Amino acid sequence: MNRSVKKMALGLKRILQREVTNEEDSLKRPKRGSRKDSLTAGEERVLLDVFLSFIVLRVLQAKGNSLTANMEGDLQLFGKSGSDSNLLGDYLSGVQFLNRNFDCCYLVDDIKSRITHQTIEKIRDLFQSVKDEDWKKEEIISWSYEYFNEDSLKRPKGGSRKDSLTASKDLKGKNGVISQFYTPKWIVDYLVENTLGKYYGENGLTAHKESSLTAGEEDGLTAGEEKGLDIEDVKIIDPACGCGNFVIGVYDKLKEMYQKRGYDDALIPKLIITKNLYGIDIDENAVEITNLLLRLKALEDGVYEKIETNIVAVPKGNNLKRPEGGSRKDSLTANEEGQNEYLKKFEKIGSLMRTEDVLSLRETASRQIKETGINDERLKKALDILSLKYDIVLTNPPYLDSSDYDFELKRYINEDYSEFKKNLYACFIKKSCELVEMDGFVGMITPQTFMFIGSYEKTRRFILENFQIERLVHFGLGGVFDNALVDTAMFVLRKSKNSLTAHKENSLKRPEGGPRKDSLKHPEGGSRKDSLTASE
Repeated sequence: MNRSVKKMALGLKRILQREVTNEEDSLKRPKRGSRKDSLTAGEERVLLDVFLSFIVLRVLQAKGNSLTANMEGDLQLFGKSGSDSNLLGDYLSGVQFLNRNFDCCYLVDDIKSRITHQTIEKIRDLFQSVKDEDWKKEEIISWSYEYFNEDSLKRPKGGSRKDSLTASKDLKGKNGVISQFYTPKWIVDYLVENTLGKYYGENGLTAHKESSLTAGEEDGLTAGEEKGLDIEDVKIIDPACGCGNFVIGVYDKLKEMYQKRGYDDALIPKLIITKNLYGIDIDENAVEITNLLLRLKALEDGVYEKIETNIVAVPKGNNLKRPEGGSRKDSLTANEEGQNEYLKKFEKIGSLMRTEDVLSLRETASRQIKETGINDERLKKALDILSLKYDIVLTNPPYLDSSDYDFELKRYINEDYSEFKKNLYACFIKKSCELVEMDGFVGMITPQTFMFIGSYEKTRRFILENFQIERLVHFGLGGVFDNALVDTAMFVLRKSKNSLTAHKENSLKRPEGGPRKDSLKHPEGGSRKDSLTASE
């Protein structure tokens, strides 16, 4: 799927750059204006909104009218048979539908006026290069966003890697989009099955235990059963959730688990979204896509009400500054500069914010509500999420070497993660331990460097002293991410007081001459677990 999606996404972006936006665009949000009032600053944001509007509408069309039949307004999708004469009208009606029902893809009139019948015809023809069955998969939205960003972040000719970090119009700055690699579904499935599925599932992973990724019968009760956990109490977070690949994988697994326990299908989506799933990211665009995908999942499961999620972006801007015209007593703290420093730090490192700093900022936000009546709900929610403990942490963290840190990021990482500072992913290993409950599980895919290189010795020691290693899958070079040649490993860790008593490490061997994902498939004539046994 990914090759055709990449070609389509890059082609769509080129059409829109050529026919809809141009380098002179400077469409900024007016002061005190919301995103609905106009577009966010910069050409890339303008372009992204138009780009996503076409992708999301095409996904809705592929999924069929039954998905949106009971929603407010009629959805007129472009490109329907017999509607060519009103192609532009169908598209603009579709954009209004997205505004009303998904709170996304707001386009100002100036941009709408540049989209023509001919533009949409070109896009319709381009979309035919992707199979209809692939358009039915909501993750195509995530992958399209990745390819949109990849095209923006190419290294300039003759430039170094550092040059490429500032050469693009990347809205998230030097340490945002450049370090993101979205997680293939087969990786998501493996980590979800070996954390949530294995340890919190009833009688192991699924009803078809013989073909699951669980260990043998000697495991006995699952961790969830040992703790007496109710499924509604299981909390799972992705602290670098991006476009929600893990979030959607967990949603699907939890739905299966709720159904096995006899829950009413009509109640399941809301329970999962409000009680089980949590996520945070510094990329506001990616979080918007994650929430859109959850909306699509709920719709497919017959829930048409809008459900407030626990997936949030780190708020940008000085949200706790003194109100305009206010006196000193109206400000939030006696040491306003110190509190603003916490905010700057939160904006920069997001979920890597240490617990003590999260609690300090949370206290400040609470004081703001009491003293001024000003309540920044997004900030409060983000801090509340980072104040909780979780049963499972699942993530594919950013991979950013310390040589690519800018001044501010380097300062914050040195302050809080001096022993893990070599790469951001190592900092996330440390943070995951902070977020997870004792006996809870951490599932991650990262570069393999932490296993071998001397500068990661303290990271290795930290893992051995705080976790049991339940699964360790070493892929080596390439074969995981379509758009990046990265030496990778994925692992499942169980937080434990028993240091250096790790379970035996399991390895995944690649079949000779075969791609890495093939090693996750059932061998011919055998069950899936047969392919995952550790070597002698």
